[in-house]
Amino acid sequence: MSLRAVYGANSILGVAARTLRPGRTLALFAGLVFCASAALSSPTPEIRTEVAPRMWSPALFPNPNVNLTACGRRGRQSVVCDPDGVLTYKGANDLDRLAGRIRRRDNPYVGYAPECSDALGYQVAVGVARRIDRKALGMSSRDSNIAVAKKFALALHDKWGVGDKGCGNGVMVFVAVEDRAAFITTGRQAHAILTDGDAESIIELAKGQFRSQNYDEALRIILDDVGRILAGERVGSGWFDAVFWIVALGIILQVFSSKIQRHFRAKRLRTHLKKLDRDVAVAGATERYDQTSCTIC
Repeated sequence: MSLRAVYGANSILGVAARTLRPGRTLALFAGLVFCASAALSSPTPEIRTEVAPRMWSPALFPNPNVNLTACGRRGRQSVVCDPDGVLTYKGANDLDRLAGRIRRRDNPYVGYAPECSDALGYQVAVGVARRIDRKALGMSSRDSNIAVAKKFALALHDKWGVGDKGCGNGVMVFVAVEDRAAFITTGRQAHAILTDGDAESIIELAKGQFRSQNYDEALRIILDDVGRILAGERVGSGWFDAVFWIVALGIILQVFSSKIQRHFRAKRLRTHLKKLDRDVAVAGATERYDQTSCTIC
């Protein structure tokens, strides 16, 4: 209720005080005061406004350790920054919890701790934007989306200081949804386990969720796979190994099939030549030939 409405209630109260008996006036006064206080104490409904997507540079992109509200985290400490509201609030919370489990090396992300992190695990951070400002990166439309996302992610990794100082145990996951690009950067120690090939495979496995615009689930898959690989597990290796061995077996069978076919062709040819040799030998041993035709008699 606005102040104007409260003031209106007081004016009505003044009229009622002049026209009603004292007992009823007191009851009316108490009722109006109760209603006014209840209206003033009720929470104001949240008004949501659509914000046009903006292009981000690494310099302007907020840091979740510093800009708690700008990252869409409602004032809570976080390793996730989503200033454009691409993720749901619950989805971002789930990513925070998942990154915390990787950091603490909870099951199934046990593995071995980096040598320089006092038994703590790897630190994973997540940045989500709609679009990247290419000009701010010194890049143009001729540069691929992946190259632009890579440069942005590397800059963000350094700006946020992902990982323990001097340890190289940080992993940065960055996604620009409208640029349709994602990139994973790693510190020195993390890169020894989580290779570039692993990072590409992880993103490839999440592409279906990205295409469906299920960004919460896509990033959950990515973080889970990152944690498992850092713990020593080969994520997705079964599928890739199966494809590899199927292709390899097909090639081997084709080679052997060609060799077998050549062998039987050669064998048939040798058999035919031997028969011809026998026929020639028989013909040479015969003294007279039976003449069956005569062109000139």
